[in-house]
Amino acid sequence: PDDEKLMTEPTLIIDDDATFNAVLVRTLERRGHPARGAADPAAALALASEFRPARVVLDLNLKAPFFLTQALNGALKAAASHEQPAKVINIASIDGISVNPQETYSYHASKSGLIYLTRRMAATLIEDSINVTGIAPGAFASEMNRVARDQGDQIAKRIPSRRIGRDEDMAAAAIYLASRAGDYVVGETIAVDGGVALATLGGL
Repeated sequence: PDDEKLMTEPTLIIDDDATFNAVLVRTLERRGHPARGAADPAAALALASEFRPARVVLDLNLKAPFFLTQALNGALKAAASHEQPAKVINIASIDGISVNPQETYSYHASKSGLIYLTRRMAATLIEDSINVTGIAPGAFASEMNRVARDQGDQIAKRIPSRRIGRDEDMAAAAIYLASRAGDYVVGETIAVDGGVALATLGGL
């Protein structure tokens, strides 16, 4: 019954922490979790803070590419033609293709979502000669991927190509998609990972 009631209530736009916290407290109360809900709203707000980093990741990796493309749609459409399409290249991750051992739930979800968002936007925007594609990098040395940066030799042993990525690997993929060579590529996300996501044997 509660689920049916929730489905019939007006849709809320949860775009700030206060609204998010209020909805979370109300939901916990309805679900009968007094320890984290009605009897202890402070604990419920603490729980909300646990979700906040995940929301930031989703905002950055999933919402931002969508709204940026939406904002630039007019300029892209004006510059595009059937013979020379405009290009949108999203940067996803192989974590959106396969699961790694790290418990980076929001990152996995956001990058997987971006890959499917790329396909969905491509299906619409190709009508205006705008090609939407993506790149899914693997292990590259960076501030975010400090393991690849600081333990590159060890990481390389687990990669089919036996090395971590180099700057020119990403540059080459981006140039390919952005150039005339990639004009007939639509909706595809290219894994640039030395074979981790698509050329690693699984099974027991």
